[in-house]
Amino acid sequence: MAMLLRTPSADRPHLVACGVEDALRRLLTAFTMLGANGAGILQQPDLSLKVLPTLPEDQALVRGHVRLYADDTSLSGGILACMQAVATIANQIVAMCRGLLPAAATLDDASADDAARRQALAQFQAGITELRRVTTSLDADSHSAALPIAACATALSGFLQNQIADDAARFAAAKEQAAKAGPLDAIEAQIDALQTHIDQLCGEIAAGATSQIPQALAFGFTIGKAVATATTAGPLVVAVLFSIKDEVGTASKFADEMRRKNAELDDYIAQYEALIVSQMAVEQELAVLATIAGGSAVFRDNLAAARDVVGLLMGDIRLLSNGMLYLSSVETGLGAGWFTAQLNEAVAAWTAIGDTVTQQLALARSLADASGES
Repeated sequence: MAMLLRTPSADRPHLVACGVEDALRRLLTAFTMLGANGAGILQQPDLSLKVLPTLPEDQALVRGHVRLYADDTSLSGGILACMQAVATIANQIVAMCRGLLPAAATLDDASADDAARRQALAQFQAGITELRRVTTSLDADSHSAALPIAACATALSGFLQNQIADDAARFAAAKEQAAKAGPLDAIEAQIDALQTHIDQLCGEIAAGATSQIPQALAFGFTIGKAVATATTAGPLVVAVLFSIKDEVGTASKFADEMRRKNAELDDYIAQYEALIVSQMAVEQELAVLATIAGGSAVFRDNLAAARDVVGLLMGDIRLLSNGMLYLSSVETGLGAGWFTAQLNEAVAAWTAIGDTVTQQLALARSLADASGES
């Protein structure tokens, strides 16, 4: 790919890539989250769900992919290699720039003779050309520090597209299919129908209690227990164990009718409770499926974040290469002390970047080691 030269500017540091430190912070975050997400997926128990008969196979597949990410030197190892590559680039730029400071000082010296300037310019341009080769070249034969970053970008992108995205899509589709298959809807429909019967029967019993029984009998009904559950339709509560007081325990026709209705109500209540249990089981299965699907989706999103950040690093490498390409061909500085300023700004910036990435790399490696031990 051809590199486009940036427009020369007196105040532009051509050896500084301004987005590197932010990219490093984001890359460490993605790496850390991938480790945590992956550990969560690997630690999930083996599960079987009626709403997803293929769950054991699906779990095994996504676990295999998570292990592949953790063990592959081009994936999780590739992210560590990216950080190491930035540290190498930082060290190479700082060392070269310090070595070129005498040549830059000669180029900035207005009183230097032509021979001295020509020698200094040749040294400066050759140094920057070599620096560009060892830090930003994507030619495989260059063995440049940028090659591991490019390789990681390719590996993460392929892994995301060919494995992890499929895992997340498969679980998301299973979750949607299970929800649409109707087991929960069917149970809720039965519960609603039973609730209607229960309400009607309770109404008949209550009507009989007020219209057919003399007040002297002090007839009434009490709530012996309640069944409650939180469902998608909201809280459902049903009163059970309708009872008739001892005064009505005669052979009267009304008492027999009440006992019959009470037995019928008990049967409805038993059906209702069974449906509630069934509903709760289905809801729990759907919740388990949603948890697994969510974990897979989060792993996918963090892998995509890592891929994107590595892509941003490659963008910074390209901009840096453009800057070096310009500096390797420039002959006249754009202001007093311009050559020296370019090198000093690069030394300050890349020293800071080197310190940052060294600390982050140590942390990332310790996290990777801890994850491997667990």
